[in-house]
Amino acid sequence: MNQEVQKYYSNVPDKSQEQLRKLRQTVLDTLPNAAEDMNYGIPTFKINGHSVVGIGGWNNFVSLYPYGSALITKFKNDLKGLKTTKGAIQFELDSPLPEKIIKKIVASRLKELNIK
Repeated sequence: MNQEVQKYYSNVPDKSQEQLRKLRQTVLDTLPNAAEDMNYGIPTFKINGHSVVGIGGWNNFVSLYPYGSALITKFKNDLKGLKTTKGAIQFELDSPLPEKIIKKIVASRLKELNIK
C-alpha cells in the first residue's frame, strides 16, 4: 500500500474506521491480487491497471464505488434498503456489511472489465 493510500486510511473519521476496514477486507477477499492506489481521491483496487472498485469512509457511512451506475442498476433489488447514488453504494456504520452482495458486485465489475 502506498503512502497516499495509507494517509487516506489514517485520516478517515474514527467512527467509520472499523466499518471501512471490514469493507476493505471484503473487497480484498474478492480481489486478492489487486493493487491499492488512489483514484478520484479514494482508495481504489486495481488489476492490470484497471480500476475495479473504490471505497471511502465518511462521517456517517462507508461507500463502495463500482465506477459507474450500471452495476448499481443491475443489483438494485439486492440493494434495497441501502442508500445509493449514481456512482456509490452507502453502508451505515451501525449495520452489518452485506458481504455477499459486495462480493457479487466486485465479481460483476471484473466481468464488466473482462478481467479473469
